[in-house]
Amino acid sequence: MMTRRFLVALGAALFSFCSLQAASLAWTSDGLPDYRQWGGEGCKVTDAQSFTLVLTWQQSADTAAWDNILGVGKRGLAHGDMVRVQTSGNNTVSIYGNLGVEGVQNTNKQYIEIDPDKPLRIIVTRTDQEVSVYIGNFASLTFTANEAFASMSNPDDLIFGFGASGNNGSDGAGDKAAGTYTDIGIYNGVLTAEEIALIADPAMPLEAVPEPAALALLALGLSALALRRRAA
Repeated sequence: MMTRRFLVALGAALFSFCSLQAASLAWTSDGLPDYRQWGGEGCKVTDAQSFTLVLTWQQSADTAAWDNILGVGKRGLAHGDMVRVQTSGNNTVSIYGNLGVEGVQNTNKQYIEIDPDKPLRIIVTRTDQEVSVYIGNFASLTFTANEAFASMSNPDDLIFGFGASGNNGSDGAGDKAAGTYTDIGIYNGVLTAEEIALIADPAMPLEAVPEPAALALLALGLSALALRRRAA
């Protein structure tokens, strides 16, 4: 009876903990390339329709308006980004969805005031066709990916960059935003609300999100502890 109870409790705990954690850190870097594209570099995601991209950016005093902080797009697309984050002047940033694609950018945009003296953590999630952009823990913009990106599932098609480059889906408007980029990373899968809240703080390392294997061990330990207490 105890063995059966243990197996039932263990299965429930593993499902509870592991179902909350479907994402794993695929790649991270403290440096900043002008752009990066997936494929052949040992850091590709497994599904371009299910990922979480995170970066930290610290504005410089001389940052100009309409410079690019981040662009997320599709390889081979002549212009347009699925997500574009730019400076807007006067200590604000602008967030666009489907920018430059079939003229829909004006329906998917948001402006956010920032503290120029503090680093900014930007989080982009995609699950199927729903895309969300977080500035810290606040979901600043959520939209449906345009058909140009909706069918994009091949990991090699997912590219992101930090300046104007035809290789990252940018239409060439603006330059790379002045400032410091740190803690750049991408996860396989979409982080939960709790995990996004955890890493929304720029001081929190991206590795703070536990791997699924670690959660499985935690679930095993908690299950055994619970059963031991119940038996006592």
